Amino acid sequence: MLFFYACSSPEIPIECNGKDYLCERRVNEVAFPASHNAMSSAQNEWIAPNHLYAIPKQLSDGIRGLNIDTYLWEEEPHVCHGFCEIGAEPLEQVLGQIKAFIIANPREVLIITIQSNLSAARTIQSLQQSGLWPHLYNHQINSPWPTLGALIQE
Repeated sequence: MLFFYACSSPEIPIECNGKDYLCERRVNEVAFPASHNAMSSAQNEWIAPNHLYAIPKQLSDGIRGLNIDTYLWEEEPHVCHGFCEIGAEPLEQVLGQIKAFIIANPREVLIITIQSNLSAARTIQSLQQSGLWPHLYNHQINSPWPTLGALIQE
C-alpha cells in the first residue's frame, strides 16, 4: 500500500521526497529508506524493540517506507509484533501519526506495507477511521507505476 497527500500550494517548492528530479521518477525507480516492524520502538517502551524511535521520529529522520504488523488484541486492532503483551499500540493511533506527517509534509510519498493478521474489512475500517484512507494509492498488478509527481498531484 502506498499513501500520499496532494497539495498544490504555490509556496511549496516543486520537489518530491526532497529532490526535484524525483518528481519524474516512477515509484519503482526510487529507493525508499525503510524500517521493518516500524511500530516496535524503545521510545514507546516495547520489550525487545526493533528501533530506538517511534514512527513519528523515524519519519522526521527520513524514513519513507514503513512495515507494520497488525493484530486483533483486546478486541481492537493494534500494531504489535506477534506478542502484543510485549508491545502494542492502537492501529488507528499509528495511522493517525502517519496521516499527521503527510499532512505536514505534502510533497512526500511513503510506502507502507501492512503485514495484517486482521481481516481486510477491519484493516480498511481502521484506515477510514484514522482519516488516512483518502490518501491511499493501491497499485494494480501489471500496470506501470506512477511517478512521484503524479501521486502528489492526485
